[in-house]
Amino acid sequence: MNTINKKQKVCTTTTTTVKLCMKCNKKLHTMGFKCKCDNYFCIKHHHSDSHECSYDYKTANKEYLEKTNPIIAAKKIDII
Repeated sequence: MNTINKKQKVCTTTTTTVKLCMKCNKKLHTMGFKCKCDNYFCIKHHHSDSHECSYDYKTANKEYLEKTNPIIAAKKIDII
């Protein structure tokens, strides 16, 4: 049962959210790319340099490398 508000002419039961590209407002059907800045972009703007991404890749990768590659130090040799 669809209820239509006659003042606003909006159907209240069949509301759907349409994903749009954050740069050019193009509709994204099935090929929406989610960036690490948590926005969706079209095929033209899905690279970080084409949409002025706010995510800092350099520090994120540096932190990842520090976590996964610990410093390995050899034991000192005792002199007799």
